[in-house]
Amino acid sequence: MIHQKLLPLDMKSLTAALGFRTVVTMGKSGRENRNANWQAPRRMYNASVCVKTYADILTLNTFFQSVKGRLTGFLIKDYLDYSVDTWTTFTGTRTGSSEQLQLFKLYEDANLNQYSRTIYFPLGSSVSLQENGVDVSSSNFSVSETTGIVTYTATASSTVTFKISTFYTPVRFDTDDLNVTLLQQWLESSVNFGILDPPSVPMIELRLETISSTPPNFVYYGAEQVYYGSETVVYG
Repeated sequence: MIHQKLLPLDMKSLTAALGFRTVVTMGKSGRENRNANWQAPRRMYNASVCVKTYADILTLNTFFQSVKGRLTGFLIKDYLDYSVDTWTTFTGTRTGSSEQLQLFKLYEDANLNQYSRTIYFPLGSSVSLQENGVDVSSSNFSVSETTGIVTYTATASSTVTFKISTFYTPVRFDTDDLNVTLLQQWLESSVNFGILDPPSVPMIELRLETISSTPPNFVYYGAEQVYYGSETVVYG
């Protein structure tokens, strides 16, 4: 379950990492056999450096409780990877009728494999389209900010390309505990003393698989069911 809300902190300062899951076995000769369990990386973050003031602590404390720690996902803007800067061609052949086209980002190297990342949470107003190299008016297409699907009617067999100025990454907190050191002078003075010991705020990327439109502010995905009271939360 992903709440369609951004973490309300300034994310320009952020600790970020990404990782793969690779199994390496070594034979008696010392030769290795490597098997990739994940074809795509999983991103990990820590927003500790984003907590700079007493007001930030209050904001984080409220948000952490609203998503119930690790239970509910939310969105962040990862300033290391938040846009598609080059014109990218939608897959498939245009039919001349209204189509639903999925946004994605292609990571590739001339001498290595490529990886296509589905973009589910674009900022709709930041998506641009071209058909055969000509700009398409934003009034002629629509963008879902919860699926990353563009609805557009293109001329049959035409080439439709896109750019995205901003998309968001779905994450959850990777802890159920928020430990904060509170200093008395923050409460007794209007001066911003800064944060001497910011709390650790680990987050981990959520991988989206299937999408449901109900309830309207959440997205359900994955195969594992987690129960919270009478509510069923489906996670990946």
